[in-house]
Parts: sequence; structure tokens; C-alpha cells
Amino acid sequence: MCGEKSVVAQTVSSFGLHSDYHQPSDDLAHIDFKHMTWAIESLLRPVRGWCFGFKPKWNQNGNP
Repeated sequence: MCGEKSVVAQTVSSFGLHSDYHQPSDDLAHIDFKHMTWAIESLLRPVRGWCFGFKPKWNQNGNP
């Protein structure tokens, strides 16, 4: 509905890390598991906060 606040969301992507991204030649050898692990772990703290009670405060201009 118009005027209602939406759910805050985040997108995680590896777009642009290598030229074969989403191409037939993109395979397991291109995965940087150390970086992928770091990226996933970096999301744990904010996700836990959202799950266990964090609620964004909306400013008068409509931004969190």
C-alpha cells in the first residue's frame, strides 16, 4: 500500500569479482572461499540484530 514502510533488505553478490561471472566458463575454480566466508560472516551480526529485536527508526524524510 502507498505510504507504508517497507522491510529493510540487503543483497549479497560477487558480481564483478571475475570476468567469467555467470558465463559457461564460470566454475568452482573461480570461487574465493576465504572471501566468501568473510562476506557471509560479516552479515551475521546485523542479521542477528534484526531477528532479535532491532527495529529501524524512520526519520521524518522517510529514510531509516
